[in-house]
Order: sequence, then structure tokens, then C-alpha cells
Amino acid sequence: MLAASATASAQQIALYDAGVAGNPATAPDPASVGWTLHYPSGSNVAMTDVSPDGATGLNAWSIDDTGVNTGDRAHYELLFTPQQNAAAFNLGWEYEVNMRMISSSGVDALAEYAAGTGGSDNRYLAFYEVSGNDVLCNIFAVGIVITCPNAMDGNYHSFMIRKPAGQIDAEFYYDGALLGPFPAGGSNPGAPSGGVTFGTGSSAGQANVNFNYAEFRILSDAGNPICFGDGNGTTCPCGNDDPGGSGGCSNSSTTGALLSSSGTSSLAAGDLILSAANAIPGQPGLFFQGDNSISGGSGVIFGDGLRCCGSNVVRLQVVVPDGSGAASSTVNIATSSGASAGDTRCYQYWYRDPSAGPCGSGFNLTNAIELTWAP
Repeated sequence: MLAASATASAQQIALYDAGVAGNPATAPDPASVGWTLHYPSGSNVAMTDVSPDGATGLNAWSIDDTGVNTGDRAHYELLFTPQQNAAAFNLGWEYEVNMRMISSSGVDALAEYAAGTGGSDNRYLAFYEVSGNDVLCNIFAVGIVITCPNAMDGNYHSFMIRKPAGQIDAEFYYDGALLGPFPAGGSNPGAPSGGVTFGTGSSAGQANVNFNYAEFRILSDAGNPICFGDGNGTTCPCGNDDPGGSGGCSNSSTTGALLSSSGTSSLAAGDLILSAANAIPGQPGLFFQGDNSISGGSGVIFGDGLRCCGSNVVRLQVVVPDGSGAASSTVNIATSSGASAGDTRCYQYWYRDPSAGPCGSGFNLTNAIELTWAP
């Protein structure tokens, strides 16, 4: 799904994926896979599965907003942990939505990333509207409008906001092509408090839009995430797939624990940090390394989850998650790994889940990170 401009080692943090024709049979309601319906819909908004969407070969979740100035809308929101927002700020990020606009009157379809509670320095909100055979991207509160040519040709198109680390403005990409800068701007009490949103609904328009996927990624050279408990590789042991699709198999909190990495893959720098989110607060866990990924990166059943890394296992560090289920490594992983430049290694976090784990084994694992070490 990565656009042509995306960084190959970007880490997926949020995903809604309606899939392709026949896989899955129907597009899931975003609210059933970890997203929250931020605004209640009203009588003027219809939300439904479209699988497949005609000759496009893609499934979609359709949002048809027929009301203007009614307050009816449908925004799906997914919030991030403080650690994930900090990683996005430090490493850069990109938020891509693949959608097909069917109609609009005024600005209505939207995609947004807000790193806080509405400050003008960290809110990136795009409103989209139809203009003939084109779609216009209106950058909220800054007065910039970018034309996406031929976006009303009946096909799905990629619309992406991307902010490299250290850059003042973000960038706007359409179907992988850079079209211009995307400054942050505006504040709104309805903005997500550290997370992403997609959907329709504004005080200035109405729209009918089919969404195929929405994906937020942190830019990094610190490895590639693999081995998710999303049912697309090895099936989780007792049907406990992660509803968000971006972590390991679901634990007693009903979500999968997510492993991410920050820093770099440089042995000399020694600044790689592994971070787990949504583990079990107060229950010890172990960051470990394997020489390779298992089953081509799909993993094998182990406890309530999937073991993704194997061969010559190195126990790196035991860390007890805080009250939010977050844990980060503090040791020098480059030194502890015993790796040389050019070596590829696999990293994962094993953690206890003794009370109400879905499969009853008492432990689970995150997804994995695969990384090739540099000098």
C-alpha cells in the first residue's frame, strides 16, 4: 500500500484496510477494527460496506453525508500513545488515505493528523471537494488549495500528507507525486488529541466517499515491522486477531501489543530503542533478538500469540510496562546484539498476561521488527 514516495522502512502505526475483492468478503466497519466513531452520525449520514466497488477490484467503506449545516457527520478516529506521537515528531511521519470521491457539495471529505489538543503547530487537516473532474485539497486554516487532477475518473487515488523530521512544513502527495507544501494550522476542539481521523462531515458541505484504506506511518531507518496478528499470515492461536491489525495477537485488554523502534540502525551510534505499547501494566516482559524471522515473517503459534524471531536467541532486557502498558528498552542494543554491519536481526517483546489472556497460556508477544545493521 505504500505510495511511491513513502520510505521503505516506515513503521505502520494505524491502519484501516477494506481489502480487495474477495479478501475479505466484506469491508469491516472501522469501528469494529479499533477505530472510534468520533462524531455520532445522524439521519443524514449513511455508512455501509461496498465490496467490491464495481470494476475497481477494491473493497470500500462508504460514507454518504447528505446533510449541510446539520452537524451530522462520520469521523473515524484512532488515538496514539505519547511515545508514538513523540516518535512521529522526532522521526517524521506520513498519513495516506486511498479513496474514491463520488460527489461533494463544498468541502467535506477529510483526513487529519493532530499531535496534540489543537495547537496550530501540530495539526494537519485536509478537506477535499469535487471540482469538475478534479479534486481540490483545502488545507485547513492556511488558505492553500491544491488541485489533484483527474481524481474523479472513477478510480481510487492516494492522498498523502508527509512530514519529514526537522522540516517546518509537511508535504502533500497525490498518487505518489509531490504537489506542494502542507503547513500546519488551525485549532479545533474536535481535533483528535494525538491521533488520526478520516471521514466526512463539515459545516460547509456534504459528500459521498468510498474509503479503501487509511494508514499512518512513522518514518525511520530503524527497521521494518513484520509478523502482525491480523490474520493475514499465521492465524492467532484462538481467533484472537488484533482488531487494529498493527500489533501482535490480542491480549486480555482486547488489543494486540505493538512493537515499534526509533533511533537508527547504526552500530556506532548505538541509539536504537525498542518500544512496546498495549502490553499488560505491571507484568514483566522481555525484549529479545533472533538471527532471523520465522516462517518468512509470519511467525508460529506460541502462547497466546506468535513467535516471530528465532535462532540464537539473545535476551536483551526485561522491562515492566507502566500503567498504560508501555515499555521501552534502555540498554545499548547495538552492543548487546553482537551483530556486525550488514547483519539482519529480528526483535520482539514477550510479556506476561496471566489473569485473563484470551487463550489461557499466560503470556503473549508483540509483532516483530526486522532490522539490518549499518556501520
